[in-house]
Amino acid sequence: PNLYYGLASIDLENEIHSQYEPEALASDIAWQVGWNTDSLPKRPSTRYVKELCRWLLGQSNQRPNEIVAVVLDGFHHADLHAETRDMVQELVRQVSANTSNIRLFLLNFPDSLIPANTGPIQPENIAALNVADLTDFFTALYKQKGMTPDKKVIDLVVQSVIARVPAGAPNYNELLNQRATLAAMELK
Repeated sequence: PNLYYGLASIDLENEIHSQYEPEALASDIAWQVGWNTDSLPKRPSTRYVKELCRWLLGQSNQRPNEIVAVVLDGFHHADLHAETRDMVQELVRQVSANTSNIRLFLLNFPDSLIPANTGPIQPENIAALNVADLTDFFTALYKQKGMTPDKKVIDLVVQSVIARVPAGAPNYNELLNQRATLAAMELK
């Protein structure tokens, strides 16, 4: 009950990967969770990437009642700034070896980029949502709203969600989730 939660989500989809530097990553994380960046380490330093990671963990440790989820997406590109790739790998090392309250989620991050000798890393494959998942979701939602879930109605709702999302779309799950959310909000 006394825990606070923060979320920093960085998606490089609309960034120029080769120009996204480590200080941008550190400041993007800090900004999204409301941390002041005045004490952010400055260049030049031969250990700059490690210092940035230590700074992030230090900020987390100053807030023992705050759990911070850091979601990184698109950091797998071959042309990602080399120091930024190093920083993500160092962040993985430090987060897995530290007792900070940072939880790191790496989306589309191949095993080859995960540094060796890290602590508890749990790869998770996220499968595409399917008709059964959506049926279960809307059935539970109907029950939660005190309504009797009619199979024909649920099937119609599920089909209306799926029909609006092109199969094979690059963001298929995200689009399905958005459509399902809209359909759920329309339920009375």
